[in-house]
Amino acid sequence: RDQAASEEEKEAVINEVASVLVEFIPLKWGQTRQWKNLERTIKSDHNFLKTDPPVTFDLVLGSDLVYCVEVVEPLLRTVERAMEKTVKCGSGGRFILSQSFAYDSETEKEIDRVCEKLKLQRRVLVDRLSEDGSKILEFRFVL
Repeated sequence: RDQAASEEEKEAVINEVASVLVEFIPLKWGQTRQWKNLERTIKSDHNFLKTDPPVTFDLVLGSDLVYCVEVVEPLLRTVERAMEKTVKCGSGGRFILSQSFAYDSETEKEIDRVCEKLKLQRRVLVDRLSEDGSKILEFRFVL
């Protein structure tokens, strides 16, 4: 289930995210064919070889993406596909998800179920929904 992050961990995430070059790519969740097309485009745009390993990302960002229980599994499956799974310098890829509203209990249970299925760990980095309407979650592979 959720694990609270220390202040040092929160600061490290903020500093790391602030130093990253960002590219926004629209993607329909859970569609393997579309992911493969996107992967070909990325490899072509960045001079990858066809023999290079699959395209993955160290960091995936999202905001207010979970608006009903039905989107949880397609979203997390897409994120799971996009995230780096190998251990690099002690950590694999991660998904940072911000939200401006609380999920109902059914959605929370579905997030837990899918995280367990995909071997993802969910951790709350910031929880100020009752104060200013913001919550930030981090998802990582359990390695």
